[in-house]
Amino acid sequence: MGWLTVDLLFNELSVHGQFPDVATFKVSIDRVMNIRSVIRRFGLNLYCHRNVANRQVTPDRTMPQVIGALDRDSRRALMGWLTRHGPFWEDVREHSEDEYLEYKEKIVTDSAVGEAAYNRFHGIDQSVVSMDPSDWVSSPLTVTWVRDGQAPQVDVPNFLECRCAENRSRSGFRPDHVLAGSGTDGAYPLPRPDVFAGQFCTAQRTSVPRGRRRTPLRPPSRPSRSAELFRRTRRTYC
Repeated sequence: MGWLTVDLLFNELSVHGQFPDVATFKVSIDRVMNIRSVIRRFGLNLYCHRNVANRQVTPDRTMPQVIGALDRDSRRALMGWLTRHGPFWEDVREHSEDEYLEYKEKIVTDSAVGEAAYNRFHGIDQSVVSMDPSDWVSSPLTVTWVRDGQAPQVDVPNFLECRCAENRSRSGFRPDHVLAGSGTDGAYPLPRPDVFAGQFCTAQRTSVPRGRRRTPLRPPSRPSRSAELFRRTRRTYC
């Protein structure tokens, strides 16, 4: 099937039992859902893996248990995304289980990071979205593809937070800056979140194919004569 847009992938590896409690998880997942909400306005999606619904979230709770402790609206939104509607990137995956992709000597084959890296090796500017805090708060994520005695590398931009990420250019959605905690990793300087509080978090600019023009807004129509007469009469007698 293949990728036709620059949809983002949720990095399921960034959920690894690191959250001390449900409240901390809620703050982090709200940032992810905010990113998802913003990019959907531009016709893009945040894809997830079906297995993320079974990840360990806190030392003693899995994803279903944590989601069950959230408020009704949050519970419904997360369950709908992670277990029912997706979309799920394994349905349109490009890399196979036989590929050897690694990040910092950790195998990332069959993960969102591996899929995004494989696509970037083939000219598709795909990025990932990670939870913060986690072991995945740096950007870019430099992934190595071991094959045929060679080990080429590619940088995968890593989104962590979205604070008013709407660049309304005619070319579509374009994230502008990195917000990756307070660390620095890779070739790109990472400004602190309090410096670029109004920007989106990625290391490289991304664009969607041209042609996604938004329908121009129509000016409000003038009220009819009868409506105007009713308004004046109401003002006089009411």
